[in-house]
Amino acid sequence: MITPAHAAHFRRHGFCVIELIDTLALAKQRDALLQGLRHVLDSSATLERYHRLVSSQDQHDKIQIELTRQLRALPHLHQLLHDNQSLFTCLVGEDMLAQREPYLRIVRPGRDGDSIGYHRDTFYGGSPYEISLVIPFVDLDAGNTLRVQPDSHTIPETAIPLIQIASRNVQKGSAKHKLGFLYAPKVIDPAYPLKMHPVPLRFGQILAFSLATLHGTTSNDSTVTRWSTDLRIINQFAPVDLSARPTYYQPCLNSPATAIAQAYQATNQASHRV
Repeated sequence: MITPAHAAHFRRHGFCVIELIDTLALAKQRDALLQGLRHVLDSSATLERYHRLVSSQDQHDKIQIELTRQLRALPHLHQLLHDNQSLFTCLVGEDMLAQREPYLRIVRPGRDGDSIGYHRDTFYGGSPYEISLVIPFVDLDAGNTLRVQPDSHTIPETAIPLIQIASRNVQKGSAKHKLGFLYAPKVIDPAYPLKMHPVPLRFGQILAFSLATLHGTTSNDSTVTRWSTDLRIINQFAPVDLSARPTYYQPCLNSPATAIAQAYQATNQASHRV
């Protein structure tokens, strides 16, 4: 069996770029975001020039909260996984769960507070069996895209010195916390020699990386607002305890064996109720 090139790159380096086969669902989600933005802001607004129209941090926060709500209410991102399933099942297998409530990222030029810095998601309880998908709604260049450190999944946790701080702008359970911002970020010691590389993405490309891979952004140095979403996937049978977040994932795809097993179980459960 031939391993797809992006899966081979992921296996070696802990991340890869995926070229979507079908972008229809992605285009629908982008168009829905733009329509929502124009409804709450200005009929001539564009995603790329959003930062020129927002007058305050409070206005920005309210817009991000509302558009996140709208994004989570629509089926397009999960449909994207179905429409391109072979690109993702080669990474996690056919029994795939998908994050129920993706995060919407809106990172404005010159606004460092819109970024969450360099980190591993395993710093915060994420599992190396989980994969994060960064799905852009605008083209991203080296100045505003995510950065990763190739092969960093092989660096022990104990080798990365961390400084935990309390956020001045995010409280546990707050609206911004639910948007994916950290209330107690673990900052990598500035003396630690990071080797981060930007991964430019066109619309229709996705960055996939292990939660054990160092990644993030510290600023947007371009002239375009970065609009993207974070969506995690995981194999349903990965050895991960999800009891602390039982509603975090929802079923997305099943292997034939699992589909047969579930049909068998449903039939027998029904017969026991008769």
